[in-house]
Amino acid sequence: MENNALNLRLIAGIVEEPDYLSIDQESLVSQTGFIAKPEIALTVSQDGKEYTLCTLGNFVVITGKAKSRKSFFAHSLVASSLSVEKCTDNIHLKNHLYEDKQVTLVFDTEMGSYHVGNAQRRILKLANLQTSENLKVYRLRKYAAALRLSFIEYTIYNTPNIGIVLIDGLRDLITSINDEEQASMITSKLMKWSEELNICIICVLHQNKTDLAVRGTVGTEAQNKAEAVYSVTKSTENKEQSIIHPDFCREIDPEPFAFSIDEYGLPYIIQDYLPGKEGASKKQKALLPGEIAKDTHLEILNRVFKANVKPKYGTLMLSLKNEVDSWYGYSIAEAKVKGYIQYYVDKQLIFKQGARPHTYYQLERPEPVE
Repeated sequence: MENNALNLRLIAGIVEEPDYLSIDQESLVSQTGFIAKPEIALTVSQDGKEYTLCTLGNFVVITGKAKSRKSFFAHSLVASSLSVEKCTDNIHLKNHLYEDKQVTLVFDTEMGSYHVGNAQRRILKLANLQTSENLKVYRLRKYAAALRLSFIEYTIYNTPNIGIVLIDGLRDLITSINDEEQASMITSKLMKWSEELNICIICVLHQNKTDLAVRGTVGTEAQNKAEAVYSVTKSTENKEQSIIHPDFCREIDPEPFAFSIDEYGLPYIIQDYLPGKEGASKKQKALLPGEIAKDTHLEILNRVFKANVKPKYGTLMLSLKNEVDSWYGYSIAEAKVKGYIQYYVDKQLIFKQGARPHTYYQLERPEPVE
């Protein structure tokens, strides 16, 4: 079907015939040659250890609801990429970029001129800089989606020494968040740009209003192809704090960490933050699933599915509630447990199988149907 569509486009003269020999030479994986690991771009320090946040040749996704401060976190990453000292003390992020990767591009598609200007000043202040030739910030809100996309592509291919690219508002580069063809197109471009230019692209996407899933087909597609996905949520115990949770990382996951905003409007990482219950015993208030360490979720799920490898919804609800209650040390509402189940499905920690009324859940990814 895909070949037929390509043939029709070739006949119509819409695209040139692909150079299959060139593709073969570039894409065939050697069985004897050495393939180096991607170069580290940015890391975060936790308890004396450094964890990789992103690497060159890949793209990462930052998600969160409106006002969760996801852009603050993204700007902190940008600031660390500019820091002359390589490490920004208040945000405990470090850049590992070489001299030929010192330029950072920021494309904002949502904010007006005033707020984009504030964001640029914040980035520079975090990096302890007055100005920087290595930072280029663009405000693209007034342009159509197609023009935003083509301008970004033109700029990254015509700016030397790029290491980091931030796209704050990936959704605004297409016209429909649920169009599969557009979602595939924009994700393919992210993979192409990052690999061909050996850069790290950071994308900011909104979550749904009703759950923690990334919004739209474009969100799902980007999340599935990203090197890492970081969700930013407001703390349930302290609204001044936001929590960064590594939902998915190809390297070793850092523990969730939190940041707040100081009196100067600058973000800083909270060094004594303890991921997990976050004071739940004091107020007996259940956390959002995204505020709990991934290892904790996996431990809970392993216990749930040990007793029944393919539970139906009711059985899963009961077993999961017992395990979550045990973890908290008191009983939480069933409505909260339902939210955990939806979170696990959205994050592909469990998989929903079968048609009603025979629907069941399993822990292992199902085999693809041939």
